[in-house]
Amino acid sequence: MQFKFQWEDWQKLFFVLAGLLFLGVLFILPDHCHHGDVKCWADWSAYIRVHGLTNIYDSDTDYLPAFHYILYLYGHSRESIEIIYTDINNFKLLMFLFHLGSSYILILFIRILDTREKLPMVIFYLLNIAVLYNTLVWGQVDEIMTFFVALSLYFFIRENPRYAAISYLLAINLKLQSIVFLPIVLLLLLFSYLRKNKKTLLLDIGILVSIQLLIFSPFIIAGKLHRVSNILFHLVDSQPFISANAYNLWYAIVGKDARWMIDSQTFIIFTFKQWGLFLFFTMSFFALLPLFWQVVNRLMYKSDRTLYAPITVLAFGMVPLLFFFFCTQMHERYCHPAIFFLVLYSILSRKWYLGLIASIAYLLNIDGVLKSLKFQNYGVLVFQAKFVASLFLLTIVLCYRELYACARKEGIFRTSF
Repeated sequence: MQFKFQWEDWQKLFFVLAGLLFLGVLFILPDHCHHGDVKCWADWSAYIRVHGLTNIYDSDTDYLPAFHYILYLYGHSRESIEIIYTDINNFKLLMFLFHLGSSYILILFIRILDTREKLPMVIFYLLNIAVLYNTLVWGQVDEIMTFFVALSLYFFIRENPRYAAISYLLAINLKLQSIVFLPIVLLLLLFSYLRKNKKTLLLDIGILVSIQLLIFSPFIIAGKLHRVSNILFHLVDSQPFISANAYNLWYAIVGKDARWMIDSQTFIIFTFKQWGLFLFFTMSFFALLPLFWQVVNRLMYKSDRTLYAPITVLAFGMVPLLFFFFCTQMHERYCHPAIFFLVLYSILSRKWYLGLIASIAYLLNIDGVLKSLKFQNYGVLVFQAKFVASLFLLTIVLCYRELYACARKEGIFRTSF
């Protein structure tokens, strides 16, 4: 007779494993990093410490206020400006806590979707080398955004749109890249609020506006809110290159020159940027079509069916991946949030290869740029941009196959006729 762990046992096991992993990271935290990015965290923390939070936009920062609250806490937790710089590698530990949080959200997803026997597979994300590389080696903060976007989807699955919207609002305020999820979030909000009365909707809008004003309040009081809006406009086309080291479609076509070529140059009638946006919006339309159809069924045909979770999870994974692969100006890290949702779908569907291929492609891209793993020869095939781009493309093709297989299985497109 096969022994099966109960949920509580696996929950305890996760916290034990997470605690041991944190202690391990604490003692062997890599001192290698992307020095440019990590120096920004130290510079901005020191600037806030010396000049105050509301003057941060007099520096060279291009991040939104919520992230600077984190830097404020880090900077003021150090005894001096010098220690802010000497301890900056430990800032990775805070990001690692968000990684542990994302991994726990993964367990919550698996629990509510009634797939308890697959709980050991959470290690697929908890120990995912590509994700850990971004957080502990590169020293980037993409896992913060991933955590709050994942939390938002969790609350949507739990049919709690208020907390889902709050979570997504925090993601936006921490990293504007989260805007790529906005169409999906709006569809899910529409789907959720069709069953709620107008008072609930107005109350939730009021809560969101209040939270946003609270985030902006120091800058409003200091009369510097306009500096925040200036950052928003500055972020658009701030690095107008065909690719900022993302091994995507354009890097595969243009080659290394994509890092320096302006995306306003013409490529077959239109510019690279126009082609990128056209392909992204077109492919995103088809990625969101099954989800959109479920919203239409509820709106037009008063369907009582709940959202089919695998389709929603897959859409959350596909959109940032499409954004990364087809748009210009992409950094190598911009597909990071896609890994969480593709791994989650892999666990739920047992199609493990989907998350695995995406993780391998992501790792090859970021280490191909940073070269922290110190392989003897980065000129081999697996590190070539065209090979990595082909892995991303394969992941996208497999995602579409899975997406429409799920849609056919659930009869989503038949329910309207």
